[in-house]
Amino acid sequence: PASTGRIAYKRSKACPSGILRWKNQHVLCTSDYGNIVELHDTREPQRVMPLQFYSEERTCAVHFTGGNTMVVGENGNTVKVWDLRNDRAPLLELNHDSAVRALCVDPFQRHRLLTGGGRYDPVLRAWDLRTGHCMKKSKPSSQITNIVCSPCGGTLCTTHGFTNNNIALWDSNTLSMVSYSPGSDTRHLFAASSPDGTVLAYSGRECIVFQKVFEKRMRKRKKRGRDCLMPMIR
Repeated sequence: PASTGRIAYKRSKACPSGILRWKNQHVLCTSDYGNIVELHDTREPQRVMPLQFYSEERTCAVHFTGGNTMVVGENGNTVKVWDLRNDRAPLLELNHDSAVRALCVDPFQRHRLLTGGGRYDPVLRAWDLRTGHCMKKSKPSSQITNIVCSPCGGTLCTTHGFTNNNIALWDSNTLSMVSYSPGSDTRHLFAASSPDGTVLAYSGRECIVFQKVFEKRMRKRKKRGRDCLMPMIR
């Protein structure tokens, strides 16, 4: 019923959705960790065949740049950049040496993509989406499972899996490590930041862990100064 605020979709495959990400307030992206990424428009809930992007490999992660560009991390050691207006072939293919499940677009430089490789390629990379050039890279000690950018810019947070299972903060411009927290006994496969960007929620062993990674401090030089997030992990 319309009064419940719920919308039902008919997906092209009868599989559970492993990836859910909003492009904007109307368009939802889904994938079942297979080789199809689907875009559903909530204004057309009865649409049977949504826009689809086919890949030869299993989808691990999806991110949007804010425009008409979608970035997909795959199990086949590649990141593909798609134009949402053309689902025939990707604009760019960025190569890694392992599966890529960690993606993030710099909120202040939409042409700058941050990616993290898996177990056999634990490298944090910054790419220029206009050229496909790798601008900087840094190598942590374990696979990268998530990348979360600070909404104030300047800093990003990564979660890790095998072998250290830790959390680290990085200078987003230089990709140099600022600080890190000790590892745990399980991989942090999923992570998300709070609306104000101060708290990181990530998966633990059969639980969700909430950790404050930034604290707010007002910028003194600006009359309307927005909050500045300062690293909390030491």
